[in-house]
Amino acid sequence: MAMGLLQSGCSVPFARALRSRTFTTISSTVTVLSLKKASQMETRLLLGLSEEQLQQLAVDFGQKSFRGKQLYHLLYKRKVKEIQEFSQLPLEFRNDLQEAGWRVGRSPIHKAVTAADGTTKSKPHFLKYAVLIRTSFTCCCTTNVSLCEPSFKQYHEPLLIDAHHFGLLTCGLLTKIWSLGSGYPFCSRIPANKLQLLIKLEDNRLVETVGIPVKDNDGSFRLTACVSSQVGCPLRCSFCATGKGGFSRNLKSHEIVEQVLAIEELFKQRVTNVVFMGMGEPMLNMKEVLEAHRCLNKDILIGQRMITISTVGVPNTIKKLASYKLQSTLALSLHASNQSLREKIVPSAKSYPLNAIMKDCRDYFLETRRRVSFEYTLLAGVNDSVKHAIELAELLHEWGRGHHVNLIPFNPIDGSEYKRPSKKSVFAFVSALESRKVTASVRQTRGLDASAACGQLRNEFQKSPLLSGSINQESHSEVALAS
Repeated sequence: MAMGLLQSGCSVPFARALRSRTFTTISSTVTVLSLKKASQMETRLLLGLSEEQLQQLAVDFGQKSFRGKQLYHLLYKRKVKEIQEFSQLPLEFRNDLQEAGWRVGRSPIHKAVTAADGTTKSKPHFLKYAVLIRTSFTCCCTTNVSLCEPSFKQYHEPLLIDAHHFGLLTCGLLTKIWSLGSGYPFCSRIPANKLQLLIKLEDNRLVETVGIPVKDNDGSFRLTACVSSQVGCPLRCSFCATGKGGFSRNLKSHEIVEQVLAIEELFKQRVTNVVFMGMGEPMLNMKEVLEAHRCLNKDILIGQRMITISTVGVPNTIKKLASYKLQSTLALSLHASNQSLREKIVPSAKSYPLNAIMKDCRDYFLETRRRVSFEYTLLAGVNDSVKHAIELAELLHEWGRGHHVNLIPFNPIDGSEYKRPSKKSVFAFVSALESRKVTASVRQTRGLDASAACGQLRNEFQKSPLLSGSINQESHSEVALAS
């Protein structure tokens, strides 16, 4: 009887989708009214579903399972944003998906800012692109190359040409370069600068993400996506721009994944690394972060070892993360070499003593065999002295091996009491660590004048702090329960 109502109340594929995706059980008391209510439930999202889930979805709609594979390709490879743009799928299937309340789950980009060496800003259509040309490519471009011709002939190493010089390339050379595209062995397109994005979510909240292109010494190219896990952050670290902007809610897994897709779309390159170091505390949103981690690894094909999950420290969560035995790096935002100083910089540290957090980090290393990265923001006159470096080295050695220190010179933010340390003090800090056999690196800071600090760009467009909603109370409760 129940299935008869399903068949009479809606189309066959719609009924199948409702049966498998909305209802866990169908009792004999199902009515047409309840079906109408079911069809008006929360919008269903394709983004975040695995290939197997998409294949099952296609079958539920009366399609062959290969349609699910096509859906998978359109979502994660071609990054199509609207169901009606799935031109490879039958129109009937697309219409059925929309009628059933399905949508892709991508949000519009509200703002994009790029900075070259910390000095300039621009909108997306002004982004500077570079063309990498190898000598062996010049054989098809031999006439009327104007001022660029000598450069092409004499360089034996890859030649990087800035977008400002594109006007010098004549005789269709530029057209040839672009038409060959990044798949051609002698030509690739790479954005020159770090790119910050503001993504406008369905509830009009703004979330920040950053794409960071890096060319290594061996000539290889890396593109790192720094993603947010919350809208704002409830922990309010004293030096952090995100905390000053208030907190609204946790992000859903698809809202995390779409940040990576947006970076790939604008850079026209695959993201090779993902760091959960944007807005928010990932451990306060562990369920969605782990689901996003699964999607990034299995569906977007980013290796687990290329993913880093950052935390300022939430009691019991590092142990829980270790139990999943991920091959990803844990990055602890330490920022101080002793408990009293850490409590001043990171107020939430009062609920998680330094010895306890160091023990959990050691256990994470023993459980996963993945070293822990200790993030340390250098604040002038606060935690950047050689004395602090010596104390930090002693702390790390006390709790065993498997650690690395990532030093971050403070990025100035509006209204902050802190200042950026001098290069001399940074060098002295590094030297003190390395002389005590602690490996350390200094994060290259780019875009000091382009709202480079995490959350600063979002704060420019959202002048008043976010109001705490019900989800905010849930996150604070999570901290209390964990402790």
